Amino acid sequence: MIRYSRIDPLNGPAACPVHGVPMCTDSVPIVYGLPLITQEFSRAQADLFPCANTSRGGGCLVQQEAQATVRYCPRCREEKKAWLDVHGAEL
Repeated sequence: MIRYSRIDPLNGPAACPVHGVPMCTDSVPIVYGLPLITQEFSRAQADLFPCANTSRGGGCLVQQEAQATVRYCPRCREEKKAWLDVHGAEL
């Protein structure tokens, strides 16, 4: 059985600060542990797709929750996919 961690879908901006499009909600995997993210990816994420939210950090201690509800920008997800297609994996 998958357990979900819920966040209030009304919190946060109503529109993406980069693209100006309305935010949507989605269920994404919770990633536990300390991710190793390159500086290049981190800069691109901050500038180009800050609201992609394709996963949610769960901290270092693994919990039962496997999924979380997040707000995301559809354009940020498109930009993230395009960036990864060109530059490779984020890790």
